[in-house]
Amino acid sequence: MRKFYIPVIILMILTSCEDYLNVNSPSTFDKDYIFTSESEIATAVNGMYVPMVSGKGWVGNLAQKMLFNTDVEFTTVTTSSNLKESAFEPSAGDISSYGSIWTGMYDGVNRTNDVIEGIEQSPLFEAADKTKPSRLMHYYGEAKVLRAMYYLELVRNWGDVPYRRKPAGNKDELFIGATDRDIILTDMINDLIEVEPVMWYAEESDRGVEAASREFCQGLIARMALYRGGWTLRPDYSNPAAIGSMQRNDDWQKYYEIAEKYAGKVINEGKHSLNRSFRQVWVDECSWIVPVNDDNIFDVPAKVGGSGELGYSWGTYIVSQKNSEGQNASNAPHGYSSGGSKLALTYMLSFDNKDLRRDLTCEMFRYENSGMTNIVQKPIAALTVYCGKWNRLFMATPLGSTSNKGTGINYTYMRYADVLLMYAEAANELAAVPTQDALDALNAVRTNAGLEGKTLAELSTKTLFRQAVYKERRLELALECDRWFDIVRTGQMAAIFPGIDAYRQLYPVPQTEIENVNDKAGWQNEGYALE
Repeated sequence: MRKFYIPVIILMILTSCEDYLNVNSPSTFDKDYIFTSESEIATAVNGMYVPMVSGKGWVGNLAQKMLFNTDVEFTTVTTSSNLKESAFEPSAGDISSYGSIWTGMYDGVNRTNDVIEGIEQSPLFEAADKTKPSRLMHYYGEAKVLRAMYYLELVRNWGDVPYRRKPAGNKDELFIGATDRDIILTDMINDLIEVEPVMWYAEESDRGVEAASREFCQGLIARMALYRGGWTLRPDYSNPAAIGSMQRNDDWQKYYEIAEKYAGKVINEGKHSLNRSFRQVWVDECSWIVPVNDDNIFDVPAKVGGSGELGYSWGTYIVSQKNSEGQNASNAPHGYSSGGSKLALTYMLSFDNKDLRRDLTCEMFRYENSGMTNIVQKPIAALTVYCGKWNRLFMATPLGSTSNKGTGINYTYMRYADVLLMYAEAANELAAVPTQDALDALNAVRTNAGLEGKTLAELSTKTLFRQAVYKERRLELALECDRWFDIVRTGQMAAIFPGIDAYRQLYPVPQTEIENVNDKAGWQNEGYALE
């Protein structure tokens, strides 16, 4: 793989986001700004969320355009040949969106770098007790958590990427080489381990689970540790033209121990639960109800009228027709959707008949107008399955018959069920035989789905338990952007996608980035041709 130089675009202006961010005016916080009050820091901290809630982030293009086609979910399946494709197997994505998403993630990185350095240079930080939680230390931890989140998205989509921990001060500092993904993930994990003890729990924050919290920090440590200890496509530096090979580092157990410890912290500290049914989690999500002590651990906040795709491209399909004023509309006051993202029929058929998740997650129907005032549910083609997690008909306060995108439905970035399964996976891989603690975590997810718990007699070997965890993650997390990355990090790509070229597990470096340099050789991820 290449060692390349990529211009990282830095946006020094922290723009406002009217709903959640509540930044009343642009603020020119840059690397030379010295924070003198917590209110100034709060404004800058809010600005760190702008890239993730914008059209480039999780509620917009990132989720919609960079959804990998898997054995669970897909958007469009086409045969690919070069970088001009609009979708490719097993990855799906609009190639024109890559550049905006790439720069959106680096916008987030640079905002967090500015805030981290600004806090570190502040007299408030110098005087603070750095051993216990406080508002200032929580802000500091929050900045490091969001930086780690942005970098994780870059690494798992593109592999080795440019890496900065400090704000860039001049144009020359915008051109930096790619750093090995292991270095980035290791640094991020260590950062979060350092700040975790001084952060607030979601229940202690006035922003709840719609902002980074102590338990989200713990869960993100576990997630990143599983990636750091997992399989990945490694470059062959002796042969730059080679695609490389799937490898796992010798120190993988160290990181699985970290994952077990910090996922275990989320569980043992008891701040979250699965008290609501699987269905109620999504009914609440679509009605903008986000409890601080249940399944949701971190939601990327969305705003009504924004750029969100949840409930439009993702979710129950509600067909529109022209109304009397020539506008696309539904007879339902909830509006309409496109049903663009779909589930595989084989996925739906893999559920147990008693599994309560199936009929909520998988829908083989759509809603159409009936007469002038009603909608009616109609069956869809036999091979088409939509996902009902994001169903605008669940909205307690409908947005109007012509409403479509911008539902304000949050992006569920991390749930407690995910953490339970991460713990079960890590604990099983580290033990000689499956343990009761790991089984309890697995069964918590199963029983919430209406299924009977497994026993250690049924899952008596590490292999049997591993397959049970993999299956549960597959059933639980459809269209939550985990399946493809789970397949890759656990080394299952060749088994699940035989015949698919290994290089497909990484996205091509955005062409717009390559155009910024004269010598373009070696810049692109292997397997993709330069235009």
